[in-house]
Amino acid sequence: MLLGLKIYNNSYFWWTLVLLGIETSIALFINGGIIRHFIGDVLAIILVYSLLRLISNLRILKAALVALFIGLFIEAIQALEILTTLGLDNIKWLNVVFGSTADWCDVLAYGIGYVSILIFESIVYNTPD
Repeated sequence: MLLGLKIYNNSYFWWTLVLLGIETSIALFINGGIIRHFIGDVLAIILVYSLLRLISNLRILKAALVALFIGLFIEAIQALEILTTLGLDNIKWLNVVFGSTADWCDVLAYGIGYVSILIFESIVYNTPD
């Protein structure tokens, strides 16, 4: 158990921590450029996937798809300006988590993150789903 959550796959614990550290560092210390606006989005999908594999018994493909759909959902929140509509756009941490501007490059980054997951899992762990 970790924070009251059942751990399904311990091998994803360190991946989740490392990716969370990288994403936090990007959010706090990098103000622009390809790392902040593209690589961070690729890693965000991989982080969500890693967390899903850690705390759920979802198989590789399903966990990767859920991670991708979460990213796309967040992009839809940006496109529809939900935070602004709800008057929450002045809360900094919400803007960091949800972002503030919808961009097709983000969708591309999420797709690259998704494909990277499938490639990594099939090559390194040799575990086709």
